[in-house]
Amino acid sequence: MAGHIAEAYALWEDNQGKQAGRVIYEHLRQNERPAWAAEILRVVLKRVPGHPEAEEVIRLASDSDTWHLARPQFSRIRQVTLRTTEQLPLNCLLLAENVAKVVYNAIAPSAPFDALAPSVLFDADSGWAVVSCARIITQIIDDPPFTAKVWAAIIQSSQTGAYDTTP
Repeated sequence: MAGHIAEAYALWEDNQGKQAGRVIYEHLRQNERPAWAAEILRVVLKRVPGHPEAEEVIRLASDSDTWHLARPQFSRIRQVTLRTTEQLPLNCLLLAENVAKVVYNAIAPSAPFDALAPSVLFDADSGWAVVSCARIITQIIDDPPFTAKVWAAIIQSSQTGAYDTTP
């Protein structure tokens, strides 16, 4: 296991999801981050279906030409999140919100006058929060094989860089 993955796993096991996310996220290239985050969300939504607004984020992450649409999609997800009180659906929506933030932040322009340049990026630690939300979801579901699938999605790009972003 690569050094940073072992470090992240120790933090994951110690219920420090956000710090585990920091270790993994900071090792990803900016253009890898949307697919990475979308893959984690895809794995979760296979287990917890019924979130079409979250599934749309996965679709947006699959094409860099649509990343700029993640900001309005975040707003749509937020409207649903604010009406949700049950823990599992709420945490799935929070995960989707953070994935949308990661996708949107990936459009940071290479040129200062890029037509799609974000006026304001989301929180810089949104990628860290993806892992934190995923950790909370695995704890709520409490199923070791599912937890292993989520962890595999978290570390996959550090090992292969390949993802299937179809919902």
